[in-house]
Amino acid sequence: MYVLKTTPEQDQKMVDFLKNHPSGNVNPNAPGAGLMATQNCTTAVCNTLQAGGVLKEGETANGAMTLLSKPTELQESLDTGELSDDVKAVVIFDPEADKKAQQTSTDLQSASCFFTGICGVAPPPQ
Repeated sequence: MYVLKTTPEQDQKMVDFLKNHPSGNVNPNAPGAGLMATQNCTTAVCNTLQAGGVLKEGETANGAMTLLSKPTELQESLDTGELSDDVKAVVIFDPEADKKAQQTSTDLQSASCFFTGICGVAPPPQ
């Protein structure tokens, strides 16, 4: 996951865009859309970034905004291309580590229950 350097105004423009275009303004009837070669999730992300002014006029996100919308082109743009200066952080998710962290949390809750007698208490509603 890429965390981008955006302003509150850019964030609001992107939120407003997605409220008005929940699909990211993807055209499912465009040629190649049925094969996911065009008009796919990459298109939706790029359209949203354009709406927020993150992806500037004339920028193509390393070709992701051209004929074929390839996720790898968008990733290259974020890693080393046009959008790389806008990247604040990259967060890598590790499903195996997440499972281990969840198991550790469950183990701690069980130990707490054993020692305190307070078991299965749900957190208060927010």
